[in-house]
Amino acid sequence: MADVSGVSGAAGVSGGAESLPRIAAAYDGIAAGYDGLVAEDAWMREILWAHHRRVFRPGDRVLDVACGTGLDTLHLAAHGLRMTGLDASPGMLAALEAKSAACGLAGRVETRAGDAASLEHWPAAAFDGAISSFAGLNTVDLPRFAAAAARVIRPGGRVILHLLAPAGVWERLRLAAGGRLAEACLLTRRRELTVAIAGQPVRHTLHPAADLYRRCFAAAFFLRRRYGLGWLWPRCLSPRLPAALRRLLGRVDAALGRRDPWRGWGRFYVLDMERRERLEALERPIAHGPSLQQADSHAGTADRRLPHCAPGSTRSTSLP
Repeated sequence: MADVSGVSGAAGVSGGAESLPRIAAAYDGIAAGYDGLVAEDAWMREILWAHHRRVFRPGDRVLDVACGTGLDTLHLAAHGLRMTGLDASPGMLAALEAKSAACGLAGRVETRAGDAASLEHWPAAAFDGAISSFAGLNTVDLPRFAAAAARVIRPGGRVILHLLAPAGVWERLRLAAGGRLAEACLLTRRRELTVAIAGQPVRHTLHPAADLYRRCFAAAFFLRRRYGLGWLWPRCLSPRLPAALRRLLGRVDAALGRRDPWRGWGRFYVLDMERRERLEALERPIAHGPSLQQADSHAGTADRRLPHCAPGSTRSTSLP
């Protein structure tokens, strides 16, 4: 059973009514120390923040799914976005609320407790975009989440998801170096990882990036960008690297992670997707839009700004 420090997720949860209280309680148990648990991967979070800032604009309404204690929520709120943090853990949300009040950002931050895949009663097209960082969505029923996201994100809105990969390159190399070549090869086919969180086993489902996009998101979203993160050095080395060096190496990690073969080597990967204007594709095979390979070929190009509502015209529907 893996340890939470190598996963860094928050509580997404969609494993049924019984599992919701149990998993929420597990994350409640680590809420007080959560920011410290994820500090070693701060360089990776900064890469994601830069990506978020390129895509979203001040005034945009963005949903942070499995928001945890709000590290991403508060960063984007400080840059003028109107944020809604969703998490299954009341303890995590309480930490977010306390930090947002202390930072003077409470007016830009809402919190909602619940299952990340249960958005059926939320208003349609209520958000300009959504984000989720680290492994929160690995605990969620992703086909359900994808359908829900297609409904609550406006056409043209962006969804930037950062998920745990089936196997990073260093994990495979460690097995191979120990003479366990067959295990190293099979690791890329791993589809589940159980992580101990506050003594509770929490199952994470692992999806290859291309497979996840095709199966769950392609019907409602164009793929704008895909890249891997966390492949350039083994995570066990991070505590020995100065923070400034981690940031410098992290920029190299992200830049090369947009290209093959490094795209598939990371501990995590990012899918940046744009909500299609029409959703008839949900009921039939995709006939139009860029292929996975075409989207990947543009991974190094600058983000185009999305059409944006004029101030005062952005949707302001209240959440339930």
